Amino acid sequence: RDGGKPGRKGAAYMKSGKALPDKGMHIVATGDALVVELPGGGGFGEPGKRNPEHTTQDRLRGLLD
Repeated sequence: RDGGKPGRKGAAYMKSGKALPDKGMHIVATGDALVVELPGGGGFGEPGKRNPEHTTQDRLRGLLD
């Protein structure tokens, strides 16, 4: 919105690296783990117009790539 960047898509995969289809039943093998990354919301406003200190703080918190 108002020049903001798009959010991220969600993902689900096995810790062993196996990708999972979007739908279906999946069996988690003993010793493996299911990893679920939830989608993130997009930004509001143009990033270049933000206070640089706020951008730095967001990056330190792991909120930005």
